[in-house]
Amino acid sequence: MLVLYYSLGYSQEKHIEFLNESEKEYKEINPFKNQEGFFTTIERFPMYPSGEEGIAEHIRNTLEYPLEAKEKGITGTVVVAYMIEKDGSIGATNVIQSVHSLLDEEAVRVIKAMDTWKPAIQRGKPTRMMFQQAIIFN
Repeated sequence: MLVLYYSLGYSQEKHIEFLNESEKEYKEINPFKNQEGFFTTIERFPMYPSGEEGIAEHIRNTLEYPLEAKEKGITGTVVVAYMIEKDGSIGATNVIQSVHSLLDEEAVRVIKAMDTWKPAIQRGKPTRMMFQQAIIFN
């Protein structure tokens, strides 16, 4: 059984607004922004071919339950965080919920094998955005 879950992450750009030349500089105060300047909102989210159905199809067609994990009865949900880069490629990946190294490695492999996305857009320009994908091995 394969159950899919994903959650939206954050895009990366700096945000400074000026009211006009003669007024003070106002900067956003955002408790959700990390040190690298990630936004909590985005103009256009990344798009994957065929959307959520395309992601589910990719995982179904690409995932190979490791034989050793099957034999040992290892099951569970692996959650992988991954960066969709400005060019739509998959960048850095990180297992944020681990089950076992065999399953973790397979989940990361599947994520890295994704087709190219259309990147997120912020202020009219492509921007990086973090996503999370849960993959259930059962």
